[in-house]
Amino acid sequence: MKKICIIIPYNYPVPPILGGAVETLVQFLVEENEKTPFFEFTVLATYDKKLTDIKISYEHTRFIYYKRYKYLDAVWEFIYRAIKKVFHVYIPFSARFVAILKHLKKNAGEYDYVLFESGLTYMLPLVAKVYPKEKILNHIHWPGDGNERIDNSFAYLISVSQFCANKWKSATNRQDDAIFILKNCCNDEAFNKKLDKEGADKLRKELNIGYNDHVVTFVGRIIPGKGIKELLLALQRTKTDNIVLIVIGKANFGLNKTTSFENEIIRLIESSKVRVIKRGFVPNSELYKYYNISELAITPSIMEDPAPVANIEVMTSGTPVITTNRGGIREYVGDVALVIDIDDNFVNKLACAIDELLVDSERRTEMIQRGLQTAGNYTRKHYLESFVSIIESIEIKENSQYVQEINSERKI
Repeated sequence: MKKICIIIPYNYPVPPILGGAVETLVQFLVEENEKTPFFEFTVLATYDKKLTDIKISYEHTRFIYYKRYKYLDAVWEFIYRAIKKVFHVYIPFSARFVAILKHLKKNAGEYDYVLFESGLTYMLPLVAKVYPKEKILNHIHWPGDGNERIDNSFAYLISVSQFCANKWKSATNRQDDAIFILKNCCNDEAFNKKLDKEGADKLRKELNIGYNDHVVTFVGRIIPGKGIKELLLALQRTKTDNIVLIVIGKANFGLNKTTSFENEIIRLIESSKVRVIKRGFVPNSELYKYYNISELAITPSIMEDPAPVANIEVMTSGTPVITTNRGGIREYVGDVALVIDIDDNFVNKLACAIDELLVDSERRTEMIQRGLQTAGNYTRKHYLESFVSIIESIEIKENSQYVQEINSERKI
């Protein structure tokens, strides 16, 4: 089996006890690989004291944890940013990353591939100094800070969407044959569950939601780009009575912090004509319950969203989706969701879309059926299979190149 080292982002641990899309996807990869082993994984992750509350034991994965140092890392980041801005030089951005580089240097011959999930792509030249760049795979979950220096620091680009891949290509000279698309997945085992009538009634009662109320749900980080502000403004313009909005999510996932934007959203909620229920951070294992009592889920991203997992989760749960055309969203939802173009009239169009779907039960039923069919492409099993296919394709390319080099030498 191939040995793959995975570098996790700085903020959140794996298993994803505090949330985090990238961390969750890595966990899916690990768990599915335990069921059908293809790889031996080593995961370089961030430590959190809550990890002591869970049991971590895998046959084909080992976790190596690195601590964050609150004050040291704050000073370190300040110095890092100053050097980056003044001298245009990149140094490791944290003590944790220094430790990761030491591990890679010490184990330079151990792994067949290093999978860089960290997101901070300008760290890749530092990784390439301690590990052979032809064995480094850059898995981007956003368009990245692509430039030729960074692009020359790894062998293959793995992107969550063609949108992100195209952005990277436009900033570099990377060729199509060195790019692969690995679409995100969701925990289909968790989101295809159904609440029975008793469970649905219990949740409605807990939330004080009446049977004549129209429930719509927003799930996502409470940041400007996710469109929560525009959604609240649109709900002010809807004509449908008795709409209840459930808002699930925080700006910092499970961390106990509140941003200035969140405070602005709170003020909008307090003045809204629509009743809004704030649930904050909800574990993925509980989200399906809220989708089950919702007539609509709305993910109104106004930023170039690379590939939001929320849309996959909603489709898997059997809930109609209203979303936008930003970034790589349409690559995932196709014609299954009601997709709204972003323009100056976006808020009005969103309000009209909500009204239209809430009164059209037949269309919602059709969207549910097509969504469930599409969701079959985004299961955890399919995610591992797609990753395996990419690694196999890389192996074929490398073997082909090796044969070509040998034949070329023989001709000489």
